[in-house]
Amino acid sequence: MTLVPVDIVTGFLGSGKTTLIKHVLERGLHGQRVAVIVNDLADVNVDGPVLRGMNVDKLVELSNGCVCCSGLYRLGAGLQEIVQNARPTLIVIETSGAAAPAPVVAQLNELGYRTDAVTTIVDAETFLAMEKAEPVVSDQVAEADFLVINKRDRVDAEILEAVRKRLTRRNPRAHRVETSFGAVASELLFATGVRALRERARSSPLGSRAHPDAIDSFIFETGEHLNRGRLERFLSKLPETIYRVKGFVRFSGEPHPFLLNFTCGRFHLAPFREMTNGLSATQMVFVGRETGRHRESILAALPLCAEGEQFSPRTMLRRLGFG
Repeated sequence: MTLVPVDIVTGFLGSGKTTLIKHVLERGLHGQRVAVIVNDLADVNVDGPVLRGMNVDKLVELSNGCVCCSGLYRLGAGLQEIVQNARPTLIVIETSGAAAPAPVVAQLNELGYRTDAVTTIVDAETFLAMEKAEPVVSDQVAEADFLVINKRDRVDAEILEAVRKRLTRRNPRAHRVETSFGAVASELLFATGVRALRERARSSPLGSRAHPDAIDSFIFETGEHLNRGRLERFLSKLPETIYRVKGFVRFSGEPHPFLLNFTCGRFHLAPFREMTNGLSATQMVFVGRETGRHRESILAALPLCAEGEQFSPRTMLRRLGFG
């Protein structure tokens, strides 16, 4: 399985996917090398030399380290060439506006790529009508990890509240972001690597880095090997305001670490055989809204996931604030 994560951006026609992609491209993702696959680059203002030899119609390398391409007619072969030649740390795919993301996720899984998150862009101005007219709109919402309500400046408070309620009914798990002109906190939607997040978490005296929109992070490290069942139980009980957990985990009885990706209640653990001899400790970074409220309880509960630790499940829940 490839270790390059893939983020999917979806949303109905005209919702603002390209605008959001432009926002990400113009600002970069904190020095990460990002490959962005879009359906049509006609409206994306990019500059840079075309990289030859790729199995794509158009591939542009940007000055900020991003790579942009269009017209992937053979997804597997195209992605393989992008990974081998451009060496991105993240791949972002914009799906067709009239398609649900689930088939793309399924195809990526078959190809061995790890889907990091699905972000669905919602047009606040047209969503209520289009959801009734086009069933795929509901599918796009239901399959999202992050819901971006775009064009909020073009509707009144009553319509905006109606959109919020409809989205909550369709997908109560997803984290919701409201914006205009596709301006989003890309660090949250496109978490581009454990190391970068960990460095930011360590940049403040408390190990937590506050953002203007109250998105912050903290880290957990231990030399103890964990029990997988206990960790999975712990992850399933995390507060809703913890949106992402990324890291590497050492389990008892396993010769290699596992790569952990938790996004808005959904989590995945994959063997990371490439680092069998390179990582002796478990390292996790937690990202969410006002994480300081839960930081101490999470850090108190995690050691109970260690192999050999004696405790009752109620003890873990109590340390997480549920008991």
